[in-house]
Amino acid sequence: MERSESTSEPSTVGRPPTRGTTGNEEYDSVQREPTGSEQQASLVLNLSQRALSEIEVRVLEKGLGYVPTPSLDLFKLNYEMHEFFRKIRLKIFFKDRTERLEEDDTGLRNKSSFNPPVNTLPPEVITFENAVLKDINACNQSDLRIFHNTSKEELIALRVLGNDSSIVIKPSDKGGATVIWDVNDYRRECRRLLSDNRNYRHLDQDPSTGLAQSIRVMVDHSLNNDWISQKEAQFLICTEPRIPYFYILPKVHKHLTNPPGRPIVSGVGSLLEPVSKFGDFFLRPLVQKTNTYLKDRKDVLQLLR
Repeated sequence: MERSESTSEPSTVGRPPTRGTTGNEEYDSVQREPTGSEQQASLVLNLSQRALSEIEVRVLEKGLGYVPTPSLDLFKLNYEMHEFFRKIRLKIFFKDRTERLEEDDTGLRNKSSFNPPVNTLPPEVITFENAVLKDINACNQSDLRIFHNTSKEELIALRVLGNDSSIVIKPSDKGGATVIWDVNDYRRECRRLLSDNRNYRHLDQDPSTGLAQSIRVMVDHSLNNDWISQKEAQFLICTEPRIPYFYILPKVHKHLTNPPGRPIVSGVGSLLEPVSKFGDFFLRPLVQKTNTYLKDRKDVLQLLR
């Protein structure tokens, strides 16, 4: 489909704006240029050349946080039950523990995999675990009634949208809308932002190895001087880091038809995530004491009274 030359605002029901009418009153009513209040109320904003079907629009209107009812996975269910049992065991095992963190302990440490042994637990706990697992393993999937929150047509639409490499679906930076971008427009905006030499520069090689060595030297030096504990040292070393990735969110509140992108670098699981958490632990109480610190929206409203 060729992009329309119309200068009207993009369709809020997932179809590109078109000239004239289609004969469908319901469709034509949403093809007119929306007012300011109508634009704010829109949930789906299609900026791409791809026409969306009614079912695809209905699925997108559910929001990007919508999760269809998953199929029953007995292996996953057993794993999650064992995690649940472990939490019960830990509660019982440490119920009489009176130890507290030392004053200079940050509490930052790697997640423990400790599971209290059976001989340290009351017999009724083990009986409960065995009874629950027995009932789960006796389940016959064909006998279970699963109530799906998504129709078959909607699941197909989700699959089609997910496999369409010509579009990018992102939440808007503000307003809670779901925005559909042409992949070429999305990449063009990414390149525009990354070409800003004030904020980004091109690297000739992956700096991860050198960065990991620098962090290890810093951690070893801090540990040798008793500035951090052994558990904190282990926490600060990321053994299986992932490379941070760059993406953008459309600022439709700035421009509805050609929105600029808000650049975001996701560093979750990266080499610097533990170091950032460690620094945040010490900086947070200092930042909260500044005159410009705002905790949340409620704090702002109280200051404006």
